[in-house]
Amino acid sequence: MIDWAERQLIFAQYFGSTPVEESLRWLDEHPDVDLYRGPLLAMLGRFADANRLLAQAGERITDLGAVREQVFHGLRRFEVARLEGDAPRTEAAAREACEAAEATAVLGNFMRLCCNLARALFGLGRDDEAEQWLERGRETAPSDEPLPQMLWRQVRGKVLARRGELQEGEQLVRSRRRTSETRSASSKGLRKINNPLR
Repeated sequence: MIDWAERQLIFAQYFGSTPVEESLRWLDEHPDVDLYRGPLLAMLGRFADANRLLAQAGERITDLGAVREQVFHGLRRFEVARLEGDAPRTEAAAREACEAAEATAVLGNFMRLCCNLARALFGLGRDDEAEQWLERGRETAPSDEPLPQMLWRQVRGKVLARRGELQEGEQLVRSRRRTSETRSASSKGLRKINNPLR
């Protein structure tokens, strides 16, 4: 089991400006903290390797009965499926993460998880359901952190725009951009979502 400091090192490697190959080398030197290898491999287009690792991790989580880890495993599966462009798997993984979070009362990232599911549903053209998950996340576990706030505005803005409410959708996206521009954008995750066209 990894401790808080090791988890922060992993976050810095994954979300920071470290090149993917260097992050993978760092993980080779720290095999006990291998939470992000799958998504990093997916960033390199090595989807078969990423999915194999995630399948092995899922089996290990089940064997250990580590139900709280199912939340983070679902999140990693979402990231890999999204990078791979597999919309149905992206939706299934995001839903798994949300359901695991609710079942285990691990709600610290619930708004972000709901935004991920809403993004996946929007990509499948299921706008009403996407909007429901956005509200569910906001009502169940509201977050003032920049990432969920920006994701929420991004997806909600897209839903509104597709519905024809262009002015309101644009205002929401622009407010998201202003929020992101006023905060430090040193994290790769924040830089990635700062483009409203993604």
